[in-house]
Amino acid sequence: MYTGAGSLGTPIGTDAITTKPRIERTFGQFVRVLIDMDVSQTIRHKLLVERKGYAFFIDVEYENLPDYCTNCKTVGHYLEICKRLF
Repeated sequence: MYTGAGSLGTPIGTDAITTKPRIERTFGQFVRVLIDMDVSQTIRHKLLVERKGYAFFIDVEYENLPDYCTNCKTVGHYLEICKRLF
């Protein structure tokens, strides 16, 4: 399991390719992790990865992030179309 994903939410699983040993992987440098996260919190787009002697930032890309309204705190629509504002 990729440990950095825990700072975004609760890691649930990784895809089949990500679980293979690094030497067997035939693609670029990325990991895909399914995360249970609270969308009412700030969505981060970078993570700091720290290793002994160095640290670096990685970009985070989200797939299937639900619409979330910050006005009525509801999943399913954005603030711009919230009916409770009118």
